[in-house]
Amino acid sequence: MNDEKWSDVVEKIKDKFEVLEREKMDLDGGGVEESIVFDSPLGKMKIVRTVRPRAIDQGRQVGRHGTTVLEHESDVSSDRMMYQVEIFKWDNYADDWTKANLEL
Repeated sequence: MNDEKWSDVVEKIKDKFEVLEREKMDLDGGGVEESIVFDSPLGKMKIVRTVRPRAIDQGRQVGRHGTTVLEHESDVSSDRMMYQVEIFKWDNYADDWTKANLEL
């Protein structure tokens, strides 16, 4: 989900629901994690958006018979990003967030 779509989602949530919390933090290795917590008819919900630089080179080579493994640090792109969005629902019994099941 790119920046524009994320902004649209956040605005719609602000318009329709009571926002309880909003966070934005920088990740190691470059990247950002944003979250918004709100009260919905389904209960307390949390949407987390993670933006990270895309890895260009995975940095792992395996020998012909699977015996030799060479690893090196991955190169990351400065202009190509990976976007991940996860939705969680507050579980009162577990007293923790659980991944929301959105299947119909």
